Amino acid sequence: MKKYSKEIAVTIALCLLLGAVAYRVVEASNSLLPMFNGKNGRVILIDPGHGGSDPGAVSARGTKESALNMRIAMFLAEYLMSYGYEIRLTRGYKGDALGMDEGLSSNDRKRIFLETDHTLAVSIHMNKYSDESVKGAETFYYSQSEESRALAELVQSSLVAELDPTNKRQIKGSSDLYVLKTGRAPAVLVECGYISNPTEEMKLLTTEYQRKVAFAICCGIMRYCEAYGV
Repeated sequence: MKKYSKEIAVTIALCLLLGAVAYRVVEASNSLLPMFNGKNGRVILIDPGHGGSDPGAVSARGTKESALNMRIAMFLAEYLMSYGYEIRLTRGYKGDALGMDEGLSSNDRKRIFLETDHTLAVSIHMNKYSDESVKGAETFYYSQSEESRALAELVQSSLVAELDPTNKRQIKGSSDLYVLKTGRAPAVLVECGYISNPTEEMKLLTTEYQRKVAFAICCGIMRYCEAYGV
């Protein structure tokens, strides 16, 4: 009985921690730019892709990319805050159910990237492809920024190490994605996996795997900040 009581206590503590993070995101979302306490002077802009009436990619079984993006973004915010980073989110969150996420226009997103003073930015997305066998997380960077490329390399290496050592995907440069080129700070776009791949989709639907993805991205960000002294 004591063993189970201890396990229950730990579970409750973890739930309370996640609930506190969710509450702070909800409370701050009305201002469009939630801000959390930071101790190391570094500000990370997290952009959960799509949202609201724009679900992004939708899997055959109905999984919405936008909702998964939001959940992973929340876990990423939680991890980064625990290491002393200050966090901004481009959009908010309405609850703990998949699909209960806020929308955001492209113009509002661009304005946030332009007006927010941040150390670096990361946009969270999911991939989809006609061939269901295709899988694996991959990272995009602004092709005209060496800083963005360096950040992408460290984030991708963390994703491979933490999620799937067999993942051979390489970082990809892009010159036209506005979430990468709009702001003045280094930025990456992370495709966390393929919801068109049934096996990867089922992983991405679990809290455990969402946390693993978020932690991998967090590790890449921290490695970049330390390596380049930003």
